[in-house]
Amino acid sequence: MPLFRNNHDPPATQRFLAEETVEVERKAFTATLWENPLGRFVRLTENVNGHLNHIVIPASGLPDVTAMLARLALHSASPTSPPEPRPPKT
Repeated sequence: MPLFRNNHDPPATQRFLAEETVEVERKAFTATLWENPLGRFVRLTENVNGHLNHIVIPASGLPDVTAMLARLALHSASPTSPPEPRPPKT
């Protein structure tokens, strides 16, 4: 496999900005903020006994993702009441 997408393009430059980790039960979750020429992103990494899963969220979507998780956290104490649907975007 070639190092670059074609023979003359270098890999995208990524710059690390910040990182935080939290452990929940037997899992560790790490959020890493980084940027490249396409913009800023948060990479969420789940580490379960050495097995890594990743998702990448553009920084522009963080307010929506944060609001979604906050709504779910409010309802997590009462599993019998489903979370309210996300309000429509206007």
